[in-house]
Amino acid sequence: MQHKKRKKIYSEQLLQIHEDSKKIHPGKEIYATGYVIELKKDCYFAGFQDGKILCRSFEYARYFSNTHSAEQFVKEYLGYAGLRCNLCKVAWGLAVHGLESGWKENLKPYKNKGQILYFSSYHDGVNYQKENHLEQTTYVLPLVDREKELYIAA
Repeated sequence: MQHKKRKKIYSEQLLQIHEDSKKIHPGKEIYATGYVIELKKDCYFAGFQDGKILCRSFEYARYFSNTHSAEQFVKEYLGYAGLRCNLCKVAWGLAVHGLESGWKENLKPYKNKGQILYFSSYHDGVNYQKENHLEQTTYVLPLVDREKELYIAA
């Protein structure tokens, strides 16, 4: 009986998220944009668990609104001698398939005149796709771009 009660509460929470997403931007409910801390290749700071650093994919990482707040967090809470990490921007962008087989591992950022395109929302990316007839060749996805390397000296 208690299991059904948990399920009902969970359903109500999902409904609330759905209702909120109608008011705001639905894409922001799915993926956050901002800055994450990359601790090693494709592994990002997600928090602490049992006194250890929790490292996850960027979808589950802790997000920061700007590089300054992320940098301050590294200095205050991850200030271990010899630590190297990267501050990375996560934003919506366009991706294309490379030549190798595989799906997610093979996606590369789409470049226009040598520049990776970033958008503030999923819908801005879709609009750009439509305006430039790229719907068949690109995907609108959150992209991670390294912006700054941090090194904590001894």
